[in-house]
Amino acid sequence: MNEEKLIKEFSKLSSPVISDIMDDLEITHNIINIRAIVPRKTICGRAVTVTAEPTNEKLSTGHIIEAIDKGKENDILFINAPNVKRGCVVGEILSTVAKRNKISGIIVNGGVRDIELIKEISFPVYSRYVSNEGPMGRITTTGYQNPIKIGDVNMKPNDIIFADDDGIVVIPQEKAELILRKSKGYMETEELVKKKIVDGKPLADAAKLIGEYRKYS
Repeated sequence: MNEEKLIKEFSKLSSPVISDIMDDLEITHNIINIRAIVPRKTICGRAVTVTAEPTNEKLSTGHIIEAIDKGKENDILFINAPNVKRGCVVGEILSTVAKRNKISGIIVNGGVRDIELIKEISFPVYSRYVSNEGPMGRITTTGYQNPIKIGDVNMKPNDIIFADDDGIVVIPQEKAELILRKSKGYMETEELVKKKIVDGKPLADAAKLIGEYRKYS
């Protein structure tokens, strides 16, 4: 299955469904403590990675600008700045350009600002914290399109990222078709369970279907 088709099919799912299947496959995948700035947005796309570190010097965040200028449809820019505690790397202007370039969204393991303006343009941005401080003298970028690690989760450029209000999951490109197939089956099973509950079946009987699917699929 080509990448565009994979992304389209994953976009029909939810992060809890994908997360459960990846738990079953024993693939570490969940990025925690990063939340949506604009609610009720689901994004899915290929990872474009940038790394950043704190600095006291007036250095550049040019890798982020490069990534946004080169950005295209189905890209999700992930900026990994785990050691940064102050300042932001994304605000209204970068979000506006990213939206113009049809980038699917920006996820920051760090800070963002201008959140009301980002909400006004309805562009999907996720962050660890919000700050009114800019990056100058606080943050510099250190890498572009390199493998990164977020907590226990490994991410490579072109892995698939899925994010919604429930969380963010990283899907290894080489496992994507397997995860998609199992996730679609799991979602269909959940729909059947909900129908049985509406029809008056005991919760225990209906939920047994989910357990059997996850055990034997």
